[in-house]
Formats: sequence, structure tokens, C-alpha cells
Amino acid sequence: MSEAAAAPSALTLFELRRYRTRPGRRDALVAMFEAHFRAAYEAAGATILASWTVPDEPDRWVWIRAFADAPARRRALEGFYGGAVWAGLKDACNATIADAREARVLHALAAADLAHPPPRAGLRAGPGRPWAATVRPLAPGADAMATAAATEAVFTARGAPPALVLASTDAVVLLRRFDTEAAEAALAAGLRGPRALALPAGSRHWRLRPTECSRLR
Repeated sequence: MSEAAAAPSALTLFELRRYRTRPGRRDALVAMFEAHFRAAYEAAGATILASWTVPDEPDRWVWIRAFADAPARRRALEGFYGGAVWAGLKDACNATIADAREARVLHALAAADLAHPPPRAGLRAGPGRPWAATVRPLAPGADAMATAAATEAVFTARGAPPALVLASTDAVVLLRRFDTEAAEAALAAGLRGPRALALPAGSRHWRLRPTECSRLR
């Protein structure tokens, strides 16, 4: 199946995964993913939406695989993990990973652009722009949209660019792209010190840099 045929017409499920690799093995894992796994995932029906390294955590890798719906996710994962590419490389892949347990399946709240990501052939060449992700816990019964809006207001008050907003049953995730390294670094600095941005307890903020195969660039 071609990559164009594998891409769903609209994506509704976004699986955000955050790995910790064994010391010094992150680049080997990313290289293996980009050379072998990305195409195998997309041939099985998934869309690899994002692949990011974390500049201040050299053994972290964050990525997003996306699907048209829950049945499409099941079929794609069965196809990938039952396929020859994974069978041949799973031992080498697992040898690079220390912890792959952090994963969250999300849906879009304010991220219409993610439903129809750019075709891979149209991706800009060279390094992508800096990104950041903010993960805020969602209290039981809390309104995800209201929680996301309150969190977004904290950032936009400091001049941050608007975010793509995703949600699961227990968290909202805000993804934002910056025009420059300086702008992203300034926001990251604003999360530290006595005048830090007021985020609720349990919130996390990740600085992200796209790898070669990331559609979010």
C-alpha cells in the first residue's frame, strides 16, 4: 500500500507517546524509527504525525501516531506489530528503550489542522521550528475545553503563539510551535524562577525539536 493510500481522510485519535531511552541510545532509536518503522506504520494505516527530541533531556523521545478512529487504530497496530519489519527489528529497538510506558490517546479540542496533516511529499526540508507541549491534569468531571482555555490564557498573556489543543479523559495537552529558538527559550525560562507562569500542580511542560520524519515542523 502506498503512503498516500495509507493516510486516512481525517484523523480523530492522536496517541502521544513519551519514551526514555537507555543512556546515549536516543539517536539510534530515532534513526531506526525513521529508516524502518515510520513507513511500516503508515503502510499499516497509521499516520506518524510528530517525532520530537527534547533538547534538555538527551535520552527522551516524544512522538505521535494518529488514526482515523478506534477501529482504524486497532487494525494499524495489529498490522504493524504483526508485520515483518517489527519482527525483524523489535529486539534491536527494545534494546534502546528504558521506559516506554507513558502514552495517552487523545482527541482534538482545538486542533482542526491535525485532522488533515500535510502530505509527506510537501514537508519543508531542513530543521523544523521549535515546539513545546504542556500537559495539564484534568480533574474528574472537569470540562476539558474550559480547562484548556484557562491554561491557554496563562500562556497567551506572556505572548506565546496559539496552541493546538488535545484532550484525554484525564488531561489536556497543548502543542505550540514557535517561530524562533529565542521565543521558545523565553517561554521555557518563564516557567522557572520567582515570577514563573502559574500552572496547576501536576502540570508538565516539554521543550520539543522535530526530527526529520515529523509532519509537525
